[in-house]
Amino acid sequence: MQGGEIKHFGTRPLRETPRQSKKRFIWIFVALIFIVCAGYWLSTIKPIYIPEEEPLQKNEEALIYFTETIQNKVIMLGGHTIEGFEPSMFMQTYPGFINEDFNGVEARQGVYRVSNGEIIFEEFVTELLLHSEGHSIPEIGMAHLFNNVMSRMGINSPTKDSVIQTLLFLEEQPLPLEDQNLEEYNLQEELL
Repeated sequence: MQGGEIKHFGTRPLRETPRQSKKRFIWIFVALIFIVCAGYWLSTIKPIYIPEEEPLQKNEEALIYFTETIQNKVIMLGGHTIEGFEPSMFMQTYPGFINEDFNGVEARQGVYRVSNGEIIFEEFVTELLLHSEGHSIPEIGMAHLFNNVMSRMGINSPTKDSVIQTLLFLEEQPLPLEDQNLEEYNLQEELL
């Protein structure tokens, strides 16, 4: 046999040097610390609220009827809308809507709020540019509008019949406010 050949292949146990043993211990220790820290971090993460995952309505049939009816009437009176539905469209079609009905209603790229009695649009902070459908109200926003209107009407468990009665009420011109005299009310009615 020549020098450098293995004479007893497989018969000698492999032994680590103390230095190799220390390195292995350090790597195992670092890995355990990393696993413990990652586990702690994952356990402290709070779930992110995504509006599209709100729970279903108590009576989804009533919500669907409400949404389809008011959207269809807007289309019937004003023509088909390409960019979706906005509060002004609903308020023109149903004069019984009030600004507060749209408070908190989600749009595609923002949310409607009522400030000083006026509806304002608050744009979501994103890197995306506002597009033509950004102000339109999607299904989740329609559900919020539905809940606002039903709450205002004092209807806790809406049914299709209660929605029909509510829509009939919303089709009517609103009555004057308590602190508004009849002349001011009639003047506002003529301006509409």
